[in-house]
Amino acid sequence: MAGNAGGAVGRSAISLGLLKGATVDRERAMREAIHSGEMEGAWVSEEFRADAEAYIVGEIAIGELVERTKKRWAIHREAGSRDEGAF
Repeated sequence: MAGNAGGAVGRSAISLGLLKGATVDRERAMREAIHSGEMEGAWVSEEFRADAEAYIVGEIAIGELVERTKKRWAIHREAGSRDEGAF
């Protein structure tokens, strides 16, 4: 019985390691996207940064991040915002 419990713990540790790796990849991708936008002159909103953080920690999926970003862009366009380069 103890051997089985150890096996389960081992699998959990592996899963946690994979999740941690995914979080690091997501964080790197978001840092690079924000940096790239800023280098091109875009202003990165606090709303986008909050959504990016939610994506990094796994609270939302990439599809949700994209939809929220598109919605923000649509709102800026409809309002005639001068911040056309905002995320």
